[in-house]
Amino acid sequence: MLRDLAAFECPSCGFLWLRDRSTAPEYEESVVDLSAEKIRTRKRNCYNRVAMIAKHISLDRVCDIGCGEGLFLAAVRDQHYSDPMGLEPSSACVSYGRSIGLSIEQGMVEDYPALFSGRPRDVVTLFHVIEHLVDPFETMRMFRSVLHPGSFLVIETPNIESYSARKWGDRWRMIYRQHLSYFNPSTLRSCLEQAGFDILAEGTQDFDQNFLSWGELKLRLGLKKVPPPSREPSSQASTPSSQKATGVSRGNILKDGVRYFLSRLVGLLGRRDYIWVIARVP
Repeated sequence: MLRDLAAFECPSCGFLWLRDRSTAPEYEESVVDLSAEKIRTRKRNCYNRVAMIAKHISLDRVCDIGCGEGLFLAAVRDQHYSDPMGLEPSSACVSYGRSIGLSIEQGMVEDYPALFSGRPRDVVTLFHVIEHLVDPFETMRMFRSVLHPGSFLVIETPNIESYSARKWGDRWRMIYRQHLSYFNPSTLRSCLEQAGFDILAEGTQDFDQNFLSWGELKLRLGLKKVPPPSREPSSQASTPSSQKATGVSRGNILKDGVRYFLSRLVGLLGRRDYIWVIARVP
């Protein structure tokens, strides 16, 4: 599947990882995107995440790793959960989050033990972080060693065996150089179980999953074929325009209702792009 990125694949479980992880791209400072449409769709996505997790556990005393501008933390706060905190490497994102009253520390994943040793968390979330880690298995063992018994770890990551991944192949928008590891439901469970976690719940998710774009809906429902690959060589898979996230149309309410219904149908058919797991420290 990964013709453009030299990778290994485990023949027994299907876990994929880049061969040369020593030259992985270094972290780049994020730019805070405050466009109204971007913030609106991301907020809606964060409320979807809160609702999904709240079906299984409380979100009191959560720490969101790689929290960006803190929109998930803001959604947690809006739902009246206590003491949400975040960890984020981007100084611009940290500044923005703090400006709206959020508690965010600046640092990388590996800084978690030092920064939060005196402020134990009941829940740690990593949304689209694990695929960027040089050694995700070792990092999960680190969290297992520092989280107290009865606490939870929540992971969300792209599913390399999703409908979209199988259709697009190595042109899938989730395959690019910054993603060092590619999980499927089995390998994600195994990663956490090997670290000593118990799996509490798991499922699938999409960005702004109740309002997928029309182009994405057509592709996921098999109403539109994947375009043939370009003959021009590229070192990184491009993002098809039909897969870019968009917000709810400002036009016809009926169209928005149909879009909502079809987006839900994508979920019922098991064609969402991301997988999530809630794991417990025994």
